[in-house]
Amino acid sequence: MSSGVGFALPDRSPVQFRISQADGITAYYAGHGADIVSANQAAVVNNLQFVPFYTGFGGTIDQVGFNVITGGTAGSVCRAGIYDSDGTTPGGWLQPRNLLVDGGEYDTTTATFKLTTLSPVLTVPPDQLYWLAFLCGVAAPSALTGISSGWHVLGRSATLAAQFGRVKTGFAYGPLPQTAPTGLGQITSGPPMVVYRWATYNSGLRLQGV
Repeated sequence: MSSGVGFALPDRSPVQFRISQADGITAYYAGHGADIVSANQAAVVNNLQFVPFYTGFGGTIDQVGFNVITGGTAGSVCRAGIYDSDGTTPGGWLQPRNLLVDGGEYDTTTATFKLTTLSPVLTVPPDQLYWLAFLCGVAAPSALTGISSGWHVLGRSATLAAQFGRVKTGFAYGPLPQTAPTGLGQITSGPPMVVYRWATYNSGLRLQGV
């Protein structure tokens, strides 16, 4: 919004305010508004899913992962990562584009919090929409901590189903693709919750000239 004195104030909604490791508190964040409510969710093999998150004031991210509640059968594996948005086509900011982080392959036959520590950390610019990616292969975990609510930046479908993010069904399991595939549909049931951690966060009010 604009003030009466020629300055633009940044969005001061809750998504702007974040805790980082530099604050001495461990805090994990999920997709856009998905920190509000969580629930056990089943994963689907060969569904490449993308859930958006807003970068707020920007900073550095040092971990990415997800939580397995009930492991899958023998051979169950999953991956989590981070993508930026497509800023080259009209409306592209609501589409994932380039792979920034592939957290590697996790054995998901056991019930544990799966985390990858990034080295070097990922530097994130302010005021951008990024995407948390998730993909399972062979056999999906029976239950993960998942998203059951949030701020649905993709709105709701014609049947008023919440649209949590983007998905490419029938995507063969493997390393996350360097470029997000085209022809993405919408996620209309609660997806697994991929989380990330701020190492540092550029908190504070910024005034920008207009």
